[in-house]
Amino acid sequence: MVLLGRLGEAIARSRVVDRGFKVGGVGLATSGFAHFVAPGPFVAISRFVFPEDTDNWVKVNGASEAAIGLALLDSRTRTAGVIGLLVYCAYLGDRAATAITGQLRAGGQVSEPTFAD
Repeated sequence: MVLLGRLGEAIARSRVVDRGFKVGGVGLATSGFAHFVAPGPFVAISRFVFPEDTDNWVKVNGASEAAIGLALLDSRTRTAGVIGLLVYCAYLGDRAATAITGQLRAGGQVSEPTFAD
């Protein structure tokens, strides 16, 4: 935990890094809120990785992205935001790898998402 505290302090001292986190946080939070405002594209993208109850998973992922993005905005919550972002990326990567591996083992081809919804 000491290492995380020092990392947080070093990040807080850098204005360029601070601005980068703020821009990234706004972008991620905006993307998260967009999951609720215009879910169609997110449903199309998510269907392969979350085939069961896709609509609900789009909302969960949107809420996660919004919360992580907002956490990245403030230096007091940034370390938690970075940890959340790393965990979230690992989780999504694992879900995608599992879906692709399952598709390939079943003898199917991995197809691109369609946006015909």
